[in-house]
Amino acid sequence: MFASRMTNRSFIRGRSGSALIELGLAALVMIVVLMVVFDVYAMVKSRSASGRLAVILSDFVARETGSDYGDQLDALGEYLYEQELGSSVDVVFVISVIQKQPGNDAQIVWTDDTMRFGDSRRTDSLAQECTGLSAVGWETMLVGSDATVPLVDGEAVVVAEVCAQLLGAGFLTSSIFTGNTYRVHVTPFRRPDQVPPSP
Repeated sequence: MFASRMTNRSFIRGRSGSALIELGLAALVMIVVLMVVFDVYAMVKSRSASGRLAVILSDFVARETGSDYGDQLDALGEYLYEQELGSSVDVVFVISVIQKQPGNDAQIVWTDDTMRFGDSRRTDSLAQECTGLSAVGWETMLVGSDATVPLVDGEAVVVAEVCAQLLGAGFLTSSIFTGNTYRVHVTPFRRPDQVPPSP
């Protein structure tokens, strides 16, 4: 027991006491690194989930042929938000249908951006941002006489956009991992002659 006390005292008072400080600093660095790794994982997970949600939503609408699917689409959007994104993300799901009638340019048949989850001030801003990204993105590819990826006569496609804002509440370190995410997916209708109306 006496030898043990002497060892502890000599450790704390002697040069070997610096090892304790080094150990504390190393532990602190490891904790910070683990927090950063967790935040990077959370960011990547949210962004990849946004891409999956765009695929799921566009595929769901592309399969629909009835006029009473609006409630199902809303329920699907809410379920996907809760299961895949959660409260650390504000999100707007935008669904658009583009169709090319024979002899005419492809046009937007309808657009719906009413599926919004989170703070309404942020989702309003996200919806406006989505509109701007659409105008310089998929619209230039699919719509009008200057479309870079023209549709064939009678063809119809559904475009699902996911505009999300990662919030600081979902991260451990800081807001450097927050920000907006935009994902889009285009799916052709299996029955372009039965394009559903806006939900």
